[in-house]
Amino acid sequence: MTVLTAIIFITESGSPEFDRFISLLGDKIRLKGWDKYRGGLDVKGTLTYSVESCYRMTCVLTHSAG
Repeated sequence: MTVLTAIIFITESGSPEFDRFISLLGDKIRLKGWDKYRGGLDVKGTLTYSVESCYRMTCVLTHSAG
């Protein structure tokens, strides 16, 4: 594992610019206990947040590290 790879995996939050970009994709939701559409994401485990974007009757969850 390279140093850069290790840094990527231990990073727990994104920069303000990254957060602004993510907010363009949808609404940040907490996964633990999420009882709506989950897109196959683990809502009981280690993932904390996802981004939900809905249009009409279709919802998409986007997950990224950061």
